[in-house]
Amino acid sequence: MLAEKTNFTITRMVRLLEVSRSGYYVWLDRKPSDRMIRREGIEQKVAWFHGDSDEGQFLLVVANPEQGETNGQICTEQDAGSG
Repeated sequence: MLAEKTNFTITRMVRLLEVSRSGYYVWLDRKPSDRMIRREGIEQKVAWFHGDSDEGQFLLVVANPEQGETNGQICTEQDAGSG
């Protein structure tokens, strides 16, 4: 919605998306969850490993021992939101 704020009013967007205006503002001020932070980190890793290639699907095992991650998580483009 932030990207479309210059094109449409908040009132119109919340009506079209069937969400409350107050709920939108609560969501806007909400801190990102641990899950969302991890997902964004995975998306960045996928983008870095995958680069500009459009070679199709791939698998990536994500684990960062420096952050206490000992078991890798297998991710695909779709898991990371790229596909």
